[in-house]
Amino acid sequence: MDVSDDLRRIQTILNKIHKNVLEEKWPCMCHDCHDTAVDCHLLMRNGILNFVTENGRLVALRAKKPAAFKQEELPFSFKLVGNREAVSLPIFCNTHDTSLFKEIEDGSFDFQNIRHLLLYSYRTLCSEIRRKEIIVEQLKRELNSNILSELLPIEIIYAKKISIAGLLKGIEDMNYYRNQMETNLQTLSDDFVFLSKPLPLKGIYVSSVSTLFYDEQDSLSEKELNIFIFHLIPQNNYTQLVLGYHKKHVNDRIKKYIKRWESASSKEYGYMLTGLLSQLESWGMRPSIFKQIPKARINKFYAVIASNFNTIRQYPDESLDLFDGIINT
Repeated sequence: MDVSDDLRRIQTILNKIHKNVLEEKWPCMCHDCHDTAVDCHLLMRNGILNFVTENGRLVALRAKKPAAFKQEELPFSFKLVGNREAVSLPIFCNTHDTSLFKEIEDGSFDFQNIRHLLLYSYRTLCSEIRRKEIIVEQLKRELNSNILSELLPIEIIYAKKISIAGLLKGIEDMNYYRNQMETNLQTLSDDFVFLSKPLPLKGIYVSSVSTLFYDEQDSLSEKELNIFIFHLIPQNNYTQLVLGYHKKHVNDRIKKYIKRWESASSKEYGYMLTGLLSQLESWGMRPSIFKQIPKARINKFYAVIASNFNTIRQYPDESLDLFDGIINT
């Protein structure tokens, strides 16, 4: 059997595993609930999707299918997708997805209300935990495949094992903050700090809870990683920027960065947003906006992502304005 036959067998198996994992029934993430999770929108349903979709579709940065890219390529790219595919994951059962977020889904979302911002961030945090769980399940199935264990190079198998370990540590950290958010929502305590600022931008969305501003020195700590909350919530004629962190788990890098946003000028928005977006694996925009971005600028953005892809250090690269002359018009 030649190399091309081996590659076809690998791709067939990886695609089958990927498909099976996507069809997996996941449990509701609400404590003590054993019902099956349904696809839950990460954006509020009360009109927000209309601000980023056109004919029910949007352009999102998405992971490519396994074995659909060459080793030297990035495993994700911009893709035209349906709004449900782009901004939903099986997180909660229908009952809890409705009851937990009723107060921010009834049309009275207040961007200055800490509880509302916390609820919005809580759903995003749970989605990140579930996303990591899905990836771990896929990697475990790949490692358990007898055929793949024979065909895949030993360094790729080792890399998958390292990825699983990193994802499990990430899930552990995210579950810590999940418990913190739940406690704050129940006790009305104020452990989380938010900056909420309207921007004269339209047509892009982000909802992320990540470990941005992570440095090599942080990897030596056994404490929970400092999380960075980042939302771009589209409205009719503007976009609400929300940045946040936990008071007891924050470094000076995050505080200084959020201070920069408080006084940033409109000329800086594009560079600062592009820097943040280059660190994320999931966000999207209206198709008409994407069509206006020159291909050369898209390729430069991919290059920025590539430079950060295999490094521990996670800092925004503000050398490029992906939306120059576009999103503020």
